[in-house]
Amino acid sequence: MSGAIEIGDYVRVYDYDCRDLKGDNACFTEGLVIGFEDDGNVDRGRYVVMAERDMWGGKNQHVRVGTKVFPPANGRVITPSNVYCNRVELLKKNYSSADRPQH
Repeated sequence: MSGAIEIGDYVRVYDYDCRDLKGDNACFTEGLVIGFEDDGNVDRGRYVVMAERDMWGGKNQHVRVGTKVFPPANGRVITPSNVYCNRVELLKKNYSSADRPQH
């Protein structure tokens, strides 16, 4: 899916550049975007995501479920290393609890 990520969207946040969904390298969190947070002098520099699913090392975990995660907003460049951020994937626009994925 493409498009700007907004409050109310369901997203997958990858912990690393790897986008594996299975296997030992699968490390991500899925959840609802509940807001944005400024990061230093960057307005809305981070998403605020309420975690509903936590995958680490290819195994479903519960460490982050029910907590907030704060990934950098897509399209942001973090200096001085000039890292381009693009680790948040839009899964569903205007998510509601009735849309809850089955895992």
